[in-house]
Amino acid sequence: LTDYYTCDLHGYTGGNLAKCPQAQLDVAGFTSGTPTLKPINAKVAGIGAVWSPIAHSAVTIDYLHWKISDEVTQQSADQLLRVDADCLEGKRDSNSPNCQAALSQVDRDSSGNLLSVFTPKINVSEEVVDALSVSMNYDWNAGRAGQFLFSAAYTDLLKHTLVQYAGDPVADLFNDPVYNQDFKSKENLSVTWNFHDFGATAYVEHYGHTPNYLAIINGYNTPGAGRLSDWTLVNLSARY
Repeated sequence: LTDYYTCDLHGYTGGNLAKCPQAQLDVAGFTSGTPTLKPINAKVAGIGAVWSPIAHSAVTIDYLHWKISDEVTQQSADQLLRVDADCLEGKRDSNSPNCQAALSQVDRDSSGNLLSVFTPKINVSEEVVDALSVSMNYDWNAGRAGQFLFSAAYTDLLKHTLVQYAGDPVADLFNDPVYNQDFKSKENLSVTWNFHDFGATAYVEHYGHTPNYLAIINGYNTPGAGRLSDWTLVNLSARY
């Protein structure tokens, strides 16, 4: 594990964090279940529409909403040490539920040296995800030229927030690369040609931006941190 607090005190942050002597420590870790865990609850809602403007076609639009409460997960030792460092350095309110938990679960000696980390299973207070999905399909029979199948889809995560402990501020995971590295959007397009016993497909998939390594380590405020360029995969296949 990385002792972010000690590394910060000695000036090891951002790009030079890997040079910190406390960046790769063997630390005692403890975990446990707890009888106070609550069962997970989820409220899921969605609304959608399907439109067929011409024969053999369909355009589908869906809006989905997930609200998850009391999600059960084992705490991340790395995330706990990040919160512990922020609380000790005054970057977070030391009286907040998140800080109180982190400070009690990270054990240090009188000199501040890291001894152990306790990561029990906990209930995540609330997680909310909103997503939009649009897809299109079209089947064209070209007679002697064969059959063409066109398909396209677009997915965009509109919202992803997390409150780990009741009373904590809402964390916007799209703007917090330390906690979330998912693609916000993804699109794909495919064209398939079937001709008697022969078939061929061209498939293109496009991914949106993701945080770079420095952003994942210390957030977007770190010098050199940012988002990686979007990228595209193309796959061509044929069969007989």
